[in-house]
Amino acid sequence: MSVLNKEIILVIGNGFDIAHGLPTRYKDFLLFVNSMRALMNFDQVAGKDEGAFYDSLSFLDYKISDKISENIKAGKNDNENLLAQLPVWKSLLNNNFWLDYFEKQSIHGEKWIDFEEEIQAVIKRIDNAIENKILLKSIGNPIFDRCNSYLVARKYSFNIGNIIRMLLEDLSKTRRALELYLSLCINEIKIDDRLTEIANLNPTKVISFNYTNTYERVYGKRNALIEYDYLHGKADASRNLENNDIVLGIDEYYHDDRKDNDLRFVEFKKYYQRQLFNCKRLSDDWAFKIKQDAEYEKKARDFLYNDEIEYELINNSPISDERYNYEDFEKSLRKKVKIFEDNHPKHEIFIYGHSLGVTDRDILRKLILNENVNTTIYYHSRKSYADQLKNLIRVIGQNEFIVRTGGEHPNIRFIQTKTV
Repeated sequence: MSVLNKEIILVIGNGFDIAHGLPTRYKDFLLFVNSMRALMNFDQVAGKDEGAFYDSLSFLDYKISDKISENIKAGKNDNENLLAQLPVWKSLLNNNFWLDYFEKQSIHGEKWIDFEEEIQAVIKRIDNAIENKILLKSIGNPIFDRCNSYLVARKYSFNIGNIIRMLLEDLSKTRRALELYLSLCINEIKIDDRLTEIANLNPTKVISFNYTNTYERVYGKRNALIEYDYLHGKADASRNLENNDIVLGIDEYYHDDRKDNDLRFVEFKKYYQRQLFNCKRLSDDWAFKIKQDAEYEKKARDFLYNDEIEYELINNSPISDERYNYEDFEKSLRKKVKIFEDNHPKHEIFIYGHSLGVTDRDILRKLILNENVNTTIYYHSRKSYADQLKNLIRVIGQNEFIVRTGGEHPNIRFIQTKTV
């Protein structure tokens, strides 16, 4: 009997980058945007005093990460540096509805899901106005007044089609600015310390909800056979605005047949962006293979039990033989089951830096709700543990939660990280 390949799958979220000291919260990105805008307004940008320009990085009201500031200064003569093409930055950051909106908006929470929920709130407000046949311009709501000012700047007439067009254009610019920030700033920050839990892990596959290449560049070089799935795309500075393919949007909020028929805002939705940007979703194939393994193992185990019992009934006649030793039969069967299980090891899922939010419910359920999978979820504090427990209940349901996290041999366990 041959041993089936055991998969070790690492699932990482933004907490993975944060644990490495990287400024990848959405607030870090917005601070960077404000810093870039301030830098672009310095007289030295258009002048010849390059030294004064770079020194000014230390005196901004919008304080960016020291690590990023050091990288900007260190790479000031590099054509690939983020400041090498200031006109590009100006085109992305200036007169951008979304970046201006978030600069003024107080967002509750620090996760990217909170950022995306704010985008969704704006879209839903406009959508509701359309649904209720309200003339947007007469509402007096700051969001619609603001939309109108951006339309005027582009010489677009005020109508629903142009509002959607403007919001999509600026979302695309925001996505590209984020891509440049991550690829030219974050991916260039040197990481000296390794996370103990990750350094001791040898995954066969990595599922990343991040746009950064942190795992690949810090841990991945030791194993060229690791397969990667960047569910929301991977930041790449070599692209341009038109072929940027990172996913940044909202979840489906319709709960009736409008989700199939009303497609005015579909380009803001992540499921559509994933297909449009050709995100391969390799993890779907991996989850399907694990499920197939589970079904095969169940059939094989059932066959083993039935075959052994039938053999005993035919050859040893336990019913008619008073001397029959049931304990010997049970030991023999248990031994054969142990051999079977040793040759069919359970797959291992490790989740690090992910909040288990319901927006990722689909892929999480496909992975962990299998009988041939053991899942380890890392948390960094008691509060994050409590939040992850609640989110896990939302993802898999109360009954599955109780069964899989309790008992003597749970197949979902939580472990506190040794490093934060």
